[in-house]
Amino acid sequence: MSHTIPGYLTSAELRSKAQSKLGQTAQPDARDAHATEAMGVLYEMAAAPDTAADALALLHELQVHQVELELLAEAQVNIRAQLEADLARQKQLYDCAPVGYFTLDAQGQLMELNLTGAQQLGGDREALLGQRLDGHLSPTDGATLRAMLDRIAQGDALHDAAHLTLAGGAHGSHRVCASAQVDVQAGQILLTFTDWPTP
Repeated sequence: MSHTIPGYLTSAELRSKAQSKLGQTAQPDARDAHATEAMGVLYEMAAAPDTAADALALLHELQVHQVELELLAEAQVNIRAQLEADLARQKQLYDCAPVGYFTLDAQGQLMELNLTGAQQLGGDREALLGQRLDGHLSPTDGATLRAMLDRIAQGDALHDAAHLTLAGGAHGSHRVCASAQVDVQAGQILLTFTDWPTP
């Protein structure tokens, strides 16, 4: 049964590629200085007329399988490099987004935030982790945020939004549009702050 191999090759494609590569390389005893004892026994069997055909067939199968493993290892290295590049790109997009991204627990404590969010709150990102977000709002809007988070945490709303006033930040006191929704699997609340233009 054909199945997909990491690296976007099916098992049939992988075997075909391995056989093609094997045909372009030297024999294992010439290219592998650390051949196992079992391989040595196979070569001895291949030299005997009675067992030559079976031994050669098995030897070829082992050679193909070895090349398949090498191709898989090469594909995994390439996939890892691509995933790391994609992760770095996504992290850059997250940190440099024009809106503040926040991950909160049910009590409104900051679990994660991007660089824009840290700038909006006027603090260092690492230092802000664990702080309550409502402490960075005016008293009235702090209560508005807590009520919004309670509605979402209790399942009364899947998402909610409100205009809030930040007490500080890189630009001093200013208004933001807050939009929140629940991450059911993680049991956290996802929140965005979009700077609201001053009239």
